[in-house]
Amino acid sequence: MAEISTYVCSNNQCKMTLRLGRDFPVWKQDTPRNLQTPTPSKDAERFIDRYRTDVLCTSCRKVVDAADLCSNCDAPSLRQEQLNESCPQCSMGTFALSHLSVY
Repeated sequence: MAEISTYVCSNNQCKMTLRLGRDFPVWKQDTPRNLQTPTPSKDAERFIDRYRTDVLCTSCRKVVDAADLCSNCDAPSLRQEQLNESCPQCSMGTFALSHLSVY
């Protein structure tokens, strides 16, 4: 199941908002539009190239595709779960889950 998690920094001066997707299908180029949904049907599964999950790189503060190393700065400091983690923007607040959308 695909989901989007929205996190907000607890520091009122910062309020950094972070949205991370998990298990979203990446469609092949020839996929018909009517099959491209967050929750693919059995007929659509053959058109899926891979599943994408977003993570936050705490070194460069970018949201990147999940991997062993950050695709932007090659750092190994990637975080998928942000709940109660320190904010990379202000370093004073922590992230709270403000919204979760499950598809």
